[in-house]
Amino acid sequence: KEMSVITPTSLVGARSPIYATAAYSDVAGSLTDVTLKVFIWNGARTSRPTLPEYTLFRDVFASTNVSFDLAPMVQEYLSNTYTGFDVTDVSNVPNNSIVWVQVDYIVNYINKADPPQTINDTGSSDIFEASNGYHTFIEGANKQSSTGFLHTTSTKYIKDSGNEILSAYIGEFGGSYDDLSYARFSNDGGDDVDFDLSSYLANTQAEGRVLTFPCGITNLTAWLITEGEPLNYITYYDIKLLNSAYETLDSVRIYPECEAKYSPNVVRYINRYGVWDSIYFFKASQDSFNTTSEQYRKSIGSPSLSGYSYDVTEELYKQFNTNGKTRTTLNTGWVTEDYKEAIKDLMMSERVMLNGKPTSVITNSVTLQKSINDKTINYTIEVEEAFDTRYV
Repeated sequence: KEMSVITPTSLVGARSPIYATAAYSDVAGSLTDVTLKVFIWNGARTSRPTLPEYTLFRDVFASTNVSFDLAPMVQEYLSNTYTGFDVTDVSNVPNNSIVWVQVDYIVNYINKADPPQTINDTGSSDIFEASNGYHTFIEGANKQSSTGFLHTTSTKYIKDSGNEILSAYIGEFGGSYDDLSYARFSNDGGDDVDFDLSSYLANTQAEGRVLTFPCGITNLTAWLITEGEPLNYITYYDIKLLNSAYETLDSVRIYPECEAKYSPNVVRYINRYGVWDSIYFFKASQDSFNTTSEQYRKSIGSPSLSGYSYDVTEELYKQFNTNGKTRTTLNTGWVTEDYKEAIKDLMMSERVMLNGKPTSVITNSVTLQKSINDKTINYTIEVEEAFDTRYV
């Protein structure tokens, strides 16, 4: 058997453990030691650095298998620049949103021969992609994304103007990509426009492994114009991924909403797949301003020839280090039942923007609504500015 260290082979999230496992139990009586050299890079798949970013070593005496969690190291090389929402053609996520990872290994073990011999085994793992995403506990270890949209719902509500995107993973490098061939715009009037994706599928750039598609009214219109087609729809339109037989692999339905009474708010956040996603909050919002400060009791007044006196307009308790933040309560308006997954993603996100400003989600508990119980579903979320009003 050829020895190797087992790693993922396609896109994984670095907010969950990424296990590299030296599995030698079928040939080794025991492992002696394991050295892993971890390479992490962006850009071209073939441009691996000469030197590793990390070298890990472990003495092993009793166990014949050993695993290392690479996620904390990988996450150091990931960032999610707030950009790329105004694309008017098939594009990619920003640089450093996705990185390549590979492990070179040196494993020493005592085999099961009689008499036992010490064996030195070296090699390299598969190269795989990583993002700033995560997977859930019930999905098991090293859950990998498959070809399709990196989106948690099959429905998306957006404003009836402006730019928006959908992100999709094209699949394991060198694989069949589940025969991914086309992106299709379909409207509720029965019109279809297909875009050939063949030139994007072998992209060796890390960020090129995730495609972004225009889906907002403004940038989708510009995309369709390249095909000489207008943007026609009655209530909704779909963006689909198709195989070479024009069968649907994945689809998201877009509902452009006209809100006549309120000013919609858009919250953009890094979802569980490690890419930018969005939720529009169409209904009433409410702002509140909250401050924090400290106090100390100071000495006031002074003695004089007429005795001790002080100025009654001077404070005895001095306030200092005062700062403030604005909190906003948001309401989605009526949404589909599967929006609970988007709400969960938003609450789990560690990078959130409200109308382009850094924000933290304050709400830490919501009831996940069901149409059979609630008839109409609306979510209320409270967020707070992720910065102080007074720059310090």
